[in-house]
Amino acid sequence: MQKREKLIQYGRRIWHLSADDTRVADQAISRTAQFFESMGLPTRLQDYNINVDDSLSIGKVIEDRNGKIGERGDMGAGEIEAILKLAK
Repeated sequence: MQKREKLIQYGRRIWHLSADDTRVADQAISRTAQFFESMGLPTRLQDYNINVDDSLSIGKVIEDRNGKIGERGDMGAGEIEAILKLAK
């Protein structure tokens, strides 16, 4: 994960987590989701009634436009599809 170190840093600085790096990263994600949900904000695709299988076409649209997305411009259809499958 490209953002792993930043996620660990975030977990330690914002949530004051002190477990091993993998657990800190996982807990930072979980606590962030809980925070947004506590304010009534959805955090998952299914909360928006978006079927993950149907949303896989997003990667194809970006690929058809000959583009990539992401901070480094290195995420194409394959990476987007993998992320969306994990979101199930």
